[in-house]
Amino acid sequence: MKRFFAFIAAGFLATLTVSAPAIASPSYVFSESELTEDLSQVTVTDIYQDSSGFIWILTQEGLNRYDGVNNLVFRSDFGDPSSLSSDNVRGVVEDSSGGLWFGTMQHGLNSYNPSNQNFRVLKASDDLDR
Repeated sequence: MKRFFAFIAAGFLATLTVSAPAIASPSYVFSESELTEDLSQVTVTDIYQDSSGFIWILTQEGLNRYDGVNNLVFRSDFGDPSSLSSDNVRGVVEDSSGGLWFGTMQHGLNSYNPSNQNFRVLKASDDLDR
């Protein structure tokens, strides 16, 4: 009895395989973008599109914001407390109110201020209320 059901199942699967139309897999073509020349570095650690439509490209040597035409590079400047805390940007999260948070390898979490296009470095002792 088991052999009978196995035989029927195998025949059914064979029929599906033969009669099923071939599903065309999408064909993708990749080419180097002109944006590559404008990136802060070519080793990309993450890419994210925010709710405003900006493409954020995180690298080991800075953060890039691409609007579809122009690329704006953000880098760490230890003399400027409103710059990124580190150039080695590793992650990004967008909160429910549209705020962007960037994590760096060496110096923690950075909150992006779109009005001034700068950052606030958060420390463990900081109050996280805006």
